[in-house]
Amino acid sequence: MARYFLDYAQSYGGSWRTYDELQPEIGNILAAAEWCYLAGEEDKETEAWQVLNSMGESMRDFLRVRGYWNEQLALLQWCVRASRDLQKWESLGLHASYLGWLYCRRGELDTAKRWANECSYAMQQTGKRYNMTAAPHLLGIIALREEKYGEAETFLLNTLDVLQKRGLAEVRERFYDNFGAVQGDFGVLAYETGDYRAAQQRFEEALKYAEDIRDLEGIAVVHAHLADAVYKLGDFTRARQLCEEGIRRAQEIGLLTTVARCKRGLAEIIEQGEEDELVKALSLAREALEIETRLGRRKNIEQTQALVERLEEKLSTD
Repeated sequence: MARYFLDYAQSYGGSWRTYDELQPEIGNILAAAEWCYLAGEEDKETEAWQVLNSMGESMRDFLRVRGYWNEQLALLQWCVRASRDLQKWESLGLHASYLGWLYCRRGELDTAKRWANECSYAMQQTGKRYNMTAAPHLLGIIALREEKYGEAETFLLNTLDVLQKRGLAEVRERFYDNFGAVQGDFGVLAYETGDYRAAQQRFEEALKYAEDIRDLEGIAVVHAHLADAVYKLGDFTRARQLCEEGIRRAQEIGLLTTVARCKRGLAEIIEQGEEDELVKALSLAREALEIETRLGRRKNIEQTQALVERLEEKLSTD
């Protein structure tokens, strides 16, 4: 039965175009994964570990994109146990990397660092240079969240150096594994340090790269970042257009993080404009808050809750 659900996950977990086929079977797939975990732990079943590890590889992007983060945390930690026992170092490194990113996005930075270090150790065991970007890239983002901007820049430059040595042919497949992602992160660094013009330039370059490789997730994510930058530069019209396009792009693939971010951004833009649209702004903010609560992103929850309360107060005094 576990192999049946592994085959199902492998058939539909590889692309956002088939994610809807996975939706009805999430419970069964995760139950099969848990069975494999228990069999591996109790009976030292190598085959169960192998099936579990493959399930994690097939499901991790679907669970991340569609917002099943609690389920993903459980699955990936089972997979870490399996891949460690099997000495599948590349799998272990990737599982640890995904865990680190999830904890980072939830603001649990010490835990994120622990998984980044686990990722680094595992990737070093592979002996493959192209695996060496995962941990420093993650550590750079963690440093950004900690407002350690010099440290963040160092990690991102190290990541970029490895990518440049790999060459374009090896790094064009996924936005998050290549130059576009790091370019966007340098944009975030510029944004956080108040250089909004430089941030805009970096995000424009990242968007072009994502469009060149036809990465729909990357395109949606950069729309949200670019909207933030041009908003800070006072171009509310373009910021609104970018948020609206970001929502459309993110909804197309079910990318909840960006849907929430763009809805909150759009609500903030509307708040600065016509009062007759405040009801729409409040609706958008509440929808964003619902998503952020599900994802458990602490900082985003606080920011969005404050926006909801501010809009409610404005409407109550009208």
